[in-house]
Parts: sequence; C-alpha cells; structure tokens
Amino acid sequence: MVKKYQNERGQWITELEPGEEPMGETALCVKLPKSIDNYIRNKPNRSEWMREVLVAAALAEMESNTQSD
Repeated sequence: MVKKYQNERGQWITELEPGEEPMGETALCVKLPKSIDNYIRNKPNRSEWMREVLVAAALAEMESNTQSD
C-alpha cells in the first residue's frame, strides 16, 4: 500500500511497501464502448479495478511472450 504524507517542510512524500513498483508519471487514457464505459464508471472503486484488470492482462501477455521465445 502506498503511503503519502507531508513532511515538516510541506513536501509530499510517497513511501512504497517492499516489492511495490512506483506508478508511471502519466495516466493512460482509452475510449470504450458506451456499455462498458457505463459499467466501469458505476464501480465504486473503478481506478483500482481498472488497474488490477490491466496489470493482470499485461502480466499474462508478458508471461506468454516469454514462454514463446
């Protein structure tokens, strides 16, 4: 779990748990079919859900590409 806080100088500090990787500098944006867009936008935790789904898909594809080499 990422921990963010302000230090005594007012600077924002981000601490990662061991083994966690920092997030990319910019957000990825995609347009989706309306029905899928509505479904995702109605999720209470949509950012976390999208992150988990995309990471799982990318890791599976990376693993499959590694095995086929």
